[in-house]
Amino acid sequence: MFKWLFYYFGIVNGIAFIMMCLDKRKAVKGKWRLSEITLLGVGCIGGAFGILSGMVICKHKLSKLRFRIMMPLAGLVHWLIAGSYYYFLNS
Repeated sequence: MFKWLFYYFGIVNGIAFIMMCLDKRKAVKGKWRLSEITLLGVGCIGGAFGILSGMVICKHKLSKLRFRIMMPLAGLVHWLIAGSYYYFLNS
């Protein structure tokens, strides 16, 4: 039962990381980019660690206070959700 949550977070974080890398590439080339709301939304629905990884690896959105505050908080909430689900499932 816990597998689906693991797969969900894995897939969403992978997509979030790819989105950050593509947005950085488009920013460098001066092309049309993804909106910040889109990136924040993907981070909040489960992709916080993918967004954070993209921020560090691609050096993208590091100066944006919204990303530096919201994504670690969203990641903490995701860990709490997964941990609570696992705890209650196994008790």
